[in-house]
Order: sequence, then C-alpha cells, then structure tokens
Amino acid sequence: MKVYMKKKDLIEVHEVMNELNGSYNKLFAYFLIKNKKILEPEIKSIVSVGQPAPEYAEFEEKRNDIIQRYCARDESGLPILKDNRWVQLKKEDFGVANEEILELEKENLDIIDQRNKDIKDFETLLNSEITIDVETISFEYLPEEISVRALEQLMSFVEKNDD
Repeated sequence: MKVYMKKKDLIEVHEVMNELNGSYNKLFAYFLIKNKKILEPEIKSIVSVGQPAPEYAEFEEKRNDIIQRYCARDESGLPILKDNRWVQLKKEDFGVANEEILELEKENLDIIDQRNKDIKDFETLLNSEITIDVETISFEYLPEEISVRALEQLMSFVEKNDD
C-alpha cells in the first residue's frame, strides 16, 4: 500500500518501529521487520543530508576546545557537565572564552553561513512529502500493549475493518 507523509514523520515512524522490540505475534513482528527494511534506505538518505560538512565539524571541534579550556573541572581535572553543557568558571573566564569564540566565528563566517543554509534546506527536506510503498497490518493483529504514541505513528500502516 502506498502511504504519503512528510519525511520528518517517516523518521518518527521508523524510530517507533525501532523502539518496538518486545515479543509480539508473528504477523506484527513480520510487519515491523518488513517495514523497517523498506524505510531504512530512505531514512539513511534523509539523515545523511542533515550531517554537517567536514569543515563545519572542524569549526565545532575548535569551538568546543575553547569552551572546554575555560570550563569548571572536578577534583580529578575532568570538565563538569550540567544539563549536557560545560559549567563555566568565573565571569572573567567567560569573557575571555567568548572573545576567542567570536574571533573563531569571524574566521569561519563562510562555513557558519553555509551550515545555516544547510540547516534551512534540511528543514525544507524534512517538511517535504514522500510516497512510499509499505506493508500494512490489520488492526486486530496489533499487540494489546501497544502504546498510544506507537499506535499514533503507525496509523497510516494500519487497516481497520469497521465491522
């Protein structure tokens, strides 16, 4: 059956399918395996477009090195992270780090501008429609314990008999 959806929704469907890894009836298990294989090439294609260029990755590495140089450290000398961010030492260290980052950004304006353009293009791609031929499953073969989130994401793949 052909389904039409936005590419970002396709990614969410694939994520839900990957999360469903319990013991299910053989029809539902087949449905998951078959559709994961169908979706995989498209997902890889979408994800690869969103990857930053090597030049931008190098810029980010240099930026992170500056931040890490000025962040707070624990007793063993390792950077302290809070909410997945490095903790700054003092306001004056923040100013020095910020100046170094601004200088690095000035040196890499073209790379940053290109990345911002790439992000906008990627967002456009994610919002574009795709038609894909998938396996469907009858509502009666869905597992009883399926979550609302999973069912919501799989709705386009489910056939419901209104008997």
